[in-house]
Amino acid sequence: MKNIFGLLLVAGLAVPAFADQQATVSRDDVRAMVSEMMSDAETRSSLLQGGATAGYDRNFFLASADNKFRMNISGFSQVRYTANVNSTDNTFGGVNTGDPTLGADGTGSDYRGGFNLRRTVVAFNGNAGSESLKYSVRLISSDSGAISFDDAFIAYELGGGWAVKAGQYKSGFLKEELNSDVYTMAADRGFVNAFFSQGRSQGASLYYLSDALDASFDFTDGLRGAGRPTFGENSDSTSTDRTAADFAFTGRGEYRFAGTRAQLKDYTSRQDEKFAGNIGAAAHYQTDANNDDTALANPSDTNIFGYTVDAQVEGGGFGAFIAVVGMHSEQSFLGVADKAKLDDFGVVVQGNYRILADTDIFAKYEMIVLDKDRTTGTPVRQVQRYSQFVTAGANQYFAGNAAKLTADVVVGLNHTSDLAGQQVIGGPGFNGNALGLTGTNKGAEVALRVQLQVMF
Repeated sequence: MKNIFGLLLVAGLAVPAFADQQATVSRDDVRAMVSEMMSDAETRSSLLQGGATAGYDRNFFLASADNKFRMNISGFSQVRYTANVNSTDNTFGGVNTGDPTLGADGTGSDYRGGFNLRRTVVAFNGNAGSESLKYSVRLISSDSGAISFDDAFIAYELGGGWAVKAGQYKSGFLKEELNSDVYTMAADRGFVNAFFSQGRSQGASLYYLSDALDASFDFTDGLRGAGRPTFGENSDSTSTDRTAADFAFTGRGEYRFAGTRAQLKDYTSRQDEKFAGNIGAAAHYQTDANNDDTALANPSDTNIFGYTVDAQVEGGGFGAFIAVVGMHSEQSFLGVADKAKLDDFGVVVQGNYRILADTDIFAKYEMIVLDKDRTTGTPVRQVQRYSQFVTAGANQYFAGNAAKLTADVVVGLNHTSDLAGQQVIGGPGFNGNALGLTGTNKGAEVALRVQLQVMF
């Protein structure tokens, strides 16, 4: 067997080398290469005989014999087609920067569409030196094609269900954001999540996991890190960025009154699956004291308080999820006596049913309610406060979530142009969304999304 591997390696390396060099290679050169490769194969074989293991156990892995060192390798890719249709009466310029399939400008165009690689991820996690010392690193390439880290943290299990971690990760705020990209019921998370999402932050966390109760307490750079991304995507920069929070605290608790954590990591339920359910709540506070930074256009102090309550149930083919989120912000400007106070809210209601053994249908309703004091335009006017969205579709599972096809339709029930430029904690609000809608000030808007997902 070693000889076969050696010959295969020689063939794979020697052939392109010969082609590139376009030179005659003697038999002695070939013999020397074979000898070197066989020697290397012997060395690697000895290492494996020393106790190292490799295989597949829900993930591909490499590990030492005592499992003190282990690396799991996993990933997924999502290929999506998006078609957007809106009224020819729409004169809004469009906010398509977050979705390259839809072009750069929506003015006067009633149809746009195209393919994109929504996400491609390779993740590495495991333990180093001890089964209690964990690590996780995730590389992601999204619409732009750029590759970056989104998760990069180290965790240590203290015992009794308690653990600590530090690095870059999602703080424990919105449940829909905490559930992984591969477990969404629709092709993507929704508009409420995108508008209020915590994204990823850099910081440290103390958390507790048990059969029925999970809890976490995070000390971080603030919601969505220092980068303050656009609506629909996450972006992080450094903790020294002047727009980073001076400090931020997030606390979340979840109580499972039935079933297991593994059942509730997604929203779907097989027809023979037992009932599971949980309720969760979270609160967040952060402060940004930028009043000494004259480089900012509007030096100010900002305090943000966010809160959310959610519930999820599934079993026997049924599934349901509901969440309410609110965000209160106060901003004071130099030379202005009164603080600007805003309260924004969001509601999500989702339901699904497994009509066949491997086929789900689902529907989702979302509403964003902006504060009555938000304004826009010239001359200045009050924004449209209510934005409502309906998403409906189906999932076909070929190998569970590891291979599934999702098709859904997203409908904006209200004109969404006023969402552009509105922000909860920074960024241009609705601009840059990657969820299919581009914004309209007249007529209706509909997006069709078809996505194939494969995990490994």
